[in-house]
Amino acid sequence: MRPFRFFFHYTKGQRKGIVALFLLIITIQIIYFVVNSYTWESKEQQTAEAKQWLALQAEIDSLKTISVKKGTKIYPFNPNYISNYKAKLIGLSKQELSRIRKFRKTNKYVNSAKEFQEVTKVSDSLLKAIEPYFKFPDWVKKRNSGEIEIYPFNPNYISDYKAKLIGLSKQELSRIRKFRETNKYVNSAKEFQEVTKVSDSLLKTIEPYFKFPDWVVEKQRKNGEKIEIYPFNPNYISDYKATLIGLSKQELARIRKFRKTNKYVNSAKEFQEVTKVSDSLLKTIEPYFKFPNWVNERNARNKANKVSSTSTTIIDINKATAKELITVHGIGPAYAKRILKRRSQLGAFVNINQIDDFTAFSPRAKKELKEGFAIKNKPKVKRINVNTASIDELSSFVYFNKQIARSIVVKRDSKGRINSVEELTKINGFPTQKQNIIALYLEF
Repeated sequence: MRPFRFFFHYTKGQRKGIVALFLLIITIQIIYFVVNSYTWESKEQQTAEAKQWLALQAEIDSLKTISVKKGTKIYPFNPNYISNYKAKLIGLSKQELSRIRKFRKTNKYVNSAKEFQEVTKVSDSLLKAIEPYFKFPDWVKKRNSGEIEIYPFNPNYISDYKAKLIGLSKQELSRIRKFRETNKYVNSAKEFQEVTKVSDSLLKTIEPYFKFPDWVVEKQRKNGEKIEIYPFNPNYISDYKATLIGLSKQELARIRKFRKTNKYVNSAKEFQEVTKVSDSLLKTIEPYFKFPNWVNERNARNKANKVSSTSTTIIDINKATAKELITVHGIGPAYAKRILKRRSQLGAFVNINQIDDFTAFSPRAKKELKEGFAIKNKPKVKRINVNTASIDELSSFVYFNKQIARSIVVKRDSKGRINSVEELTKINGFPTQKQNIIALYLEF
């Protein structure tokens, strides 16, 4: 330590100089801080300047948001779950973020950009900027777009899925279930609101889907309450609904007998043909008929076709779409899908009589398919070489099964080569009645 002792050994005068230097530095720092923090303008000037800054604050905030967006990629997010970083990134203020979090603590969710704005009070300009990044669950999107149809239900029995579908929070669902545990029931929309504490706007939205037992509705009518008839599928009519719309017991019995044959009425005209109701009654109740969407679309197309032309346009079965197929009576989306799947398996139909392969189709459906569709151009089919195809390839052909495929391979191996479809007809189980059609899909 002795070599360095010289650096720490000061005289009395040197020590005084060092202390004076420190005091001078501290004094200068204090003066600098005071001068910078003091506002030299008058109070009027300060107020005017503050007003100018406040007037430009909204623009400054928006510019800050834009600058952040340019430099940072924003990924889609669910606006019900916003982190502090995400809020800063999209330009959400602390107050706005606080509002959405407070709302979420009530076990409620925002399910649209409009609801988000109502809760957070964000400006229209900011909402317009961040709305494209909102990502709601698929079921919410479908519900908002009308893709999911909500069927009438008894509000005393609500599943988790149904609650989510109608926008009921977990807390509101919990209240109705807790109420039901006491062996009590809600018998009106008003009672439902009293129990669940749902908002007026939500009640107004879901009330049309409430379906109480017939005796409850009858009780309401006896008490002088107005009974509203909601749209219904005429294939499913309860005793009470029949009484409500003026259907006699005989007319109700006819539609139920018709339904036991696994058939459906798909228009008001068909309903009248089955039930024999009068024209005046049909005119009264027809506005309440509610058929599935695909039935309505098919009926509309049939009506348009009749108006546009009296002649029937024959459609190429190998180019037909599902929408064109379901215009045929008795062909719904499921049956149309079967036809398209078979066409895809074969490459194309070669004969319109192949419609007879669909044994589940009604005679009327087959007849209308044959009348409205045809094979117009030479079809491009998927051919199978009988002499080179494997058992799996042969059995994948719609007219062959595993047993026929094995028999073909055995015959081929024993003879060396198969030269015609006539040789195949000798195989046990071969569909000989379709040999002319099958031959068009084979190569020898």
